[in-house]
Amino acid sequence: MTPGDIDVFRAIVREEITAAEQRTVPRQDALEQRMLQRQNAAVEALTTNMCELREELSRRMETLEKRFDNLAPVIISLDTRVAAFTRSVDNVLKDHDQTAATLEGIRRAMADLYARVARLEGQKPPTH
Repeated sequence: MTPGDIDVFRAIVREEITAAEQRTVPRQDALEQRMLQRQNAAVEALTTNMCELREELSRRMETLEKRFDNLAPVIISLDTRVAAFTRSVDNVLKDHDQTAATLEGIRRAMADLYARVARLEGQKPPTH
């Protein structure tokens, strides 16, 4: 191969590379545009979904707030009722303890009286 043949060969290769680049660049540009469009569509879809999700969460939080606002008076009312019930139970328990102490005192007094009567009966001679 002569140097002229090599130069011709180089020129042909350059022409082919240039032609391939000219065919490839528009395809790459088209592919890049399609990818950008798809990416933009995906970002837009994600943004829309996030906005919808945020709106849904806001609605649910508002619903929960309303429920708690409705429950607050009920809880306060229950607390008041339970406090009254607790006071009543405390009074009943106090009365029960006092009654138990009184009954224990009566039981001891009766046991003492029974023992005294038994002693007294043991000292007297039986009368017939």
